[in-house]
Amino acid sequence: MGSSISIGFVYGEFSIQAIENEIKRLVKYFVTTDGSLKKMKVSKDIDGEEWLEYDSLINLKVDSIYTTLAENYYGQVEVNSSLFGHKNLTTTIRIEKEEDEGYFGFLLDIDEEELIKTNLASEINSVTEKIVDFITGFYSYSAYDYAFCDNEAEIQYSPRHFKKIESSIYSISVIPTLDGNSNSLNIVRSNWNIDGLTSRI
Repeated sequence: MGSSISIGFVYGEFSIQAIENEIKRLVKYFVTTDGSLKKMKVSKDIDGEEWLEYDSLINLKVDSIYTTLAENYYGQVEVNSSLFGHKNLTTTIRIEKEEDEGYFGFLLDIDEEELIKTNLASEINSVTEKIVDFITGFYSYSAYDYAFCDNEAEIQYSPRHFKKIESSIYSISVIPTLDGNSNSLNIVRSNWNIDGLTSRI
């Protein structure tokens, strides 16, 4: 397996209930795009040595698993979907918790070879636009504090810290801003593409 295209959603209000609510929304969004849950796993200890794993999930038992994901140390969900114009695209959703800093987030990892087949500029641009549409569309389901996409990216900053940074950190950043009485989404594109190798033209 090669590198991953990573999409991140970051939230500034840390609580177990908020994590549970937002992971439900995210998984539901994937499932409604002709998708399905494949498996979930969660670590019961901080060292990541004792894991609970759930394979062949049926929707009837999933609600209790969301609580387990939110309450424990590390968790991830694997889903298939038809997002970005690909059938059965596998996405791993990892929960990132920074309780001491007061924020949490979800990191979606997609195998770059599944998403970008030819590495042509036209294909990279097309996939990038589909990802931007996904990120901006998801905001109406879940009001994140910022989102991003890049190659092998990680969640590194609290929303408060991220909004103070003036240089580009990710290939694509989406930052909600209050515009009058409603939120608008500011889309920032760096000078490199989501593959992490090519320059944006």
